[in-house]
This record gives sequence, C-alpha cells and structure tokens, in this order.
Amino acid sequence: TLGFFYRTVSVYNTNAFEGRSNVDGHETSVRALFALAGLMNHNCTPNVSHHFENAQTIVVTAARDIAQGEELTATYTKILWSTFARQLFLRGTKHFICSCKRCLDPTVSSAKNN
Repeated sequence: TLGFFYRTVSVYNTNAFEGRSNVDGHETSVRALFALAGLMNHNCTPNVSHHFENAQTIVVTAARDIAQGEELTATYTKILWSTFARQLFLRGTKHFICSCKRCLDPTVSSAKNN
C-alpha cells in the first residue's frame, strides 16, 4: 500500500548515510544503510565523522576524545549550517526536532539570515 511505501522511504531517509566516494577514478554519490553505523544518533556537535571507501564501506572516525561509555553521535546535517537551517532540514527530512545542547543554546540566533 501507499502507507507502507511512505513509511519505508521515511525510514530509509532517516537512517541512510549520504556522501561522496571515488569509484574507479570517478566521484559518485553514495547513500546506503549500514547496520552498526545506523545505531548512532544525531547531535549538532557530533563526536564522530564518517566517510566512504569504495562506495561500500563506511569509515567512522572520532572527531574528539570520547569517554568510555559515551554515546557515539553523528550529525545528520552540515556542521556549519545555522540553527534554523539544521532544524528545517531535520524536521523536513528526518521527521524530528533536534533538542541538542547546540540547538537549545539561547546565545545562538536561530534567525533565517544566520
């Protein structure tokens, strides 16, 4: 049914990783689900970053020191986007409103022109 299709696409859009990879000397866009990497939650100040190798392997790298037991977090947006842009993107494509420390920081303007 159409409802099942919409839910499937929404799950894929929410959990898929997107990036660029070099395959046979040509840069290509990559979007895929990765079982373990998909367990990471979003944070606008993530503690890991990722890239792809050969359009098949996701490589997750610590962006800073991570304490034992600390949750690994990735960003589902672009790191330098304004709060407004991040919130708009997350609401429209990932179907949630971020309430991380960065998004809730009252000293950061969420105006559209940031």
